[in-house]
Amino acid sequence: MKDIHNYILEKQLCENQFVCVFHAVDRESRKSFMLSIVNDEYEINPKFLMRMISDRSKFQVVHPHVAKIVDYGEIESKQYFVTEYFGSKTLSSFLGKPVSAAFALDVVSQLASGLHYLSIQGHVHGNIHPDNIFFDTYGNAILSAMELTLKPSSKEAGEKNEDDTRADNNVESKGRVKNLSVSRYQSPETVAGNMSDQCSDLYSLGVILFELLTGEYFSDRKYVMTTGV
Repeated sequence: MKDIHNYILEKQLCENQFVCVFHAVDRESRKSFMLSIVNDEYEINPKFLMRMISDRSKFQVVHPHVAKIVDYGEIESKQYFVTEYFGSKTLSSFLGKPVSAAFALDVVSQLASGLHYLSIQGHVHGNIHPDNIFFDTYGNAILSAMELTLKPSSKEAGEKNEDDTRADNNVESKGRVKNLSVSRYQSPETVAGNMSDQCSDLYSLGVILFELLTGEYFSDRKYVMTTGV
């Protein structure tokens, strides 16, 4: 397994549409981290990245339910970011069957707390999805993979092939997403191509709460007719 800069990649923890996550060890400190390589079609929001680069000494996201980014970089044209190590279990493992109301409300309240913190700091997660919500060894829910957006080339490709993607039930138009498991967490306005905001994050969180409580996958997509998807 290839190492990345100062990090030794011990093993792959998980992979989803957005990132491939590895358990990594810093060569000098020997401390464990989670190193996430951003998949080809995505990139770290350029404005978010510029803020990290220009004000790195002050740029800190410190909250018990938000993954703290401690490093970032690029290798072979792929971006990566490094967070504290908290394990590979994601919220996806709890979907498909109902969980207790107490568990669901506890998880969602933790995530809401993290989103509130991000909002105060002027951030939008913009990528709420069970694959991007991890659990640490104490059972705390942690938001990761924030501020990831589709690359312009991916959006353009989606627009050029809009007629084809409408014919494919597994692909959405405008290059926003590539499967319904992702799009069902998106708010109507982001499916329509608008930028994510704090309200979009709350919509996604509501879908997650629905799926936890019911054990069903959210499929109410009546707004599709009005968004042109």
